[in-house]
Amino acid sequence: MKLCQSLRPRDFDLKALDEELTSMVLIHTLPNKYSHLVSLLLFLMDKLDKNTV
Repeated sequence: MKLCQSLRPRDFDLKALDEELTSMVLIHTLPNKYSHLVSLLLFLMDKLDKNTV
């Protein structure tokens, strides 16, 4: 757990976690026909937030 906590940005808080979880839910709920788009979003974007998704 300490390793995970040390990898997150210092300003990462509950609001940031909610934003990240919302982004992941939006991506996860896309139909399978968008799998290439999902791959591109997850691997090529430096920062992925719900506004981007």
